[in-house]
Amino acid sequence: MDGGLERGREDGGLGYPTTEETASTDSEGEPGRYVRFRKNGSPGTLYWRHDIGTRAVYGAIDARWTSYGREKGSLGVPRIDVTATPDGVAWYVHFTRNASPTGCG
Repeated sequence: MDGGLERGREDGGLGYPTTEETASTDSEGEPGRYVRFRKNGSPGTLYWRHDIGTRAVYGAIDARWTSYGREKGSLGVPRIDVTATPDGVAWYVHFTRNASPTGCG
């Protein structure tokens, strides 16, 4: 997954991988690949799709994305990495089928 290694290392935001790189098909029928991570008990995912690239989702947003069914769910796949709001109070991700799920700030 090009561009994901620096985010996925144990010193990065995602921590240690808990799965191998795995092929998947998302809710839009597009092929992709993912690796799941865990850091200090917090989940994380690197997801790659040919037209979007590699995106990192972690913490409360990854947990909520999981509750929606991850790449096969109603949100689709992340279009951007987890990003801080301008005031630094909250974090968000835009997904291919919807915006960030509520309650992730």
